[in-house]
Amino acid sequence: MLDEIIRRDDVSQLLEDICNSARYYDKRSTNSLGYDMYFGVEQILFLFYDALFKYKMIIDDMSYFDDFFEQIDKLIRKIDNFYDISNGINRIIGRICAFKLDIKDVEDEQSKEEVLRYIYDKYMVNGYFIHGYASCYYGNIFENGFYIDQYHHLYDKFIKIQNILNKKKHNKIISKDFNDKKVEFTDSLLLGCYYSANAPMFFSNLLCRNEFIKKQEYLDDYARGDYNACLKNLYRVMNGLKLRDSQKNIFIDAFKSEWKLLDKSNSNISLMLIPRDLFRDSLINIDSFIRDSKNDSFAEAVCKLFNHRTSVVVKDDIMKRHITFVNLDGYKKYVKEEKKDNLKTELEKTFITSDDEFAFSNTYGKVSILLLVGTMLIAVGVILTMLMFS
Repeated sequence: MLDEIIRRDDVSQLLEDICNSARYYDKRSTNSLGYDMYFGVEQILFLFYDALFKYKMIIDDMSYFDDFFEQIDKLIRKIDNFYDISNGINRIIGRICAFKLDIKDVEDEQSKEEVLRYIYDKYMVNGYFIHGYASCYYGNIFENGFYIDQYHHLYDKFIKIQNILNKKKHNKIISKDFNDKKVEFTDSLLLGCYYSANAPMFFSNLLCRNEFIKKQEYLDDYARGDYNACLKNLYRVMNGLKLRDSQKNIFIDAFKSEWKLLDKSNSNISLMLIPRDLFRDSLINIDSFIRDSKNDSFAEAVCKLFNHRTSVVVKDDIMKRHITFVNLDGYKKYVKEEKKDNLKTELEKTFITSDDEFAFSNTYGKVSILLLVGTMLIAVGVILTMLMFS
């Protein structure tokens, strides 16, 4: 659906700039519209994808794209917070709609209504509900359609973790009901991208989003598919919970098994779109909306229409003919240089440093203290030998 646009040289270049230049991604977050969920490059990357999707759904005419692209580029560079960027994108879409409809005065009541109804028809009535999922399931869903029990996660392992968390009075870390067979769809491509990058959410929450992950820069470790960073975060959680060795083994085994199952280090953004007209009751009443927006400016009314969030819960299988697939590249595709520490010694690779102490990670036990003592004694012996020769 977005392939033609993303293949353009100017769009590809902006995607690289977004992921590599602080001028683009270093913005202020806000609790408005859920932007507090995001951190780092993923915020602006997904917001840009959302802008392209809105253009495709509503304008769908490449003769206007150069002007649209230029305005979006300037907007992202100059505005310093995500909420205002999002509303700026909506205003640009609204203005281009008015131009396409040959409307000169957007503040005229009748003209404003015409644009709002046009957006409503294109983006809502004939739009999509979106579900972001782990990309390892794409092939199966593409071939067979979506079955409600499609996701074969290692629930038995995570139920054991959930039981430990409940006993430790930290049940909010994994609050999922593993017996509940349902899937939620959103009307926002932005949120769909977020859910795909962090799918499954119970796994992401365990590794990045809980009371033991205190630093904000750790929040997108899972979305970026950073195995080592997520393993460090898991040790922070285990240390915070003060787990016994046998309990740690359960956590580590589940982590490694699920990561391998998901092939998380190689995942992208996978979205499943289904027509909104399958859920007609979910549409807002456009007549009531227009009446309520009578005193709003054109820009305010357009933003309110776009910011009206709706979601639906699906408990039935979805046939392949109803599904439109959108696959997008994630952070790793565009970033030029990962921030990796290439100076780790073999000893550093043996254990992982947590916030408060060393948490040893030879998978099913602790490194013997004798190994460390022996290393220190060897170093002391070398120093004494050098002193004796001198």
